[in-house]
Amino acid sequence: MRGAPQVGTCWNVPPGDFTRGHRFNDSPAVACTKPHTTETVFVHGLTEPTVRKVKEYQDACAQSASDYAGEPQEDYWIPVSALAWLPSKKQVAAGASWIRCDIGFPREWGSDILGGKFDGTYEQTVRTFPAKDAVTKHPDAVLACLQQDPQILDQWLVSCGKPHTYEETGQFAQLLSLDSYPPTSKLQRASAQCRDSLPSKEQTPAFGVTAGWQPPDAFHGHIDHLVGVCFVYRQDGTPLPPRS
Repeated sequence: MRGAPQVGTCWNVPPGDFTRGHRFNDSPAVACTKPHTTETVFVHGLTEPTVRKVKEYQDACAQSASDYAGEPQEDYWIPVSALAWLPSKKQVAAGASWIRCDIGFPREWGSDILGGKFDGTYEQTVRTFPAKDAVTKHPDAVLACLQQDPQILDQWLVSCGKPHTYEETGQFAQLLSLDSYPPTSKLQRASAQCRDSLPSKEQTPAFGVTAGWQPPDAFHGHIDHLVGVCFVYRQDGTPLPPRS
């Protein structure tokens, strides 16, 4: 654990480090009130500082990132990234052997967020507030908002604090007992589940709902069930107002 950081340490990880296979990290630690891209949620010693060992902790890292942000255990979701790092190569050469799990908030609405094929980059948003309990303390800053239909992947997430077309509700739609990936028409019908979670002011014909469904490449072999992230929008196409 030589040189290991503390939980709650924030880092200004540069965009170029957010690529597949980049595991050794020597980014500078910064105050969480300064611009930063990640924050450490746990540190654990390793028997050997290898990429293979890091991959063994990926699921635990993902759960810790969700818990740290304050996501409820069920039926609520915001896009978070679980980022597992080894010490820098210089630290490893000096004997450091630990994994650092960070939380980040992705900039892009992509297939990898929904469990699909990784496209090679997962750049994170720059924040000036701690990620701890961000779901309740900074909900407007961490919800997913879009300008295009959420079924269109590889588009930038936009600020919910400015006018936007689609706004995540935090809820899910589901299709169960599947043996193959469903056609678009079935996904559209199932998206109607998203209306159940809308507040009363949006339970009117003026508002529509849709879902960003897990893509086909999220599944390797048998499909059991499918999950879609719910979004609300205005039927006439006018933007939703900024959240504040």
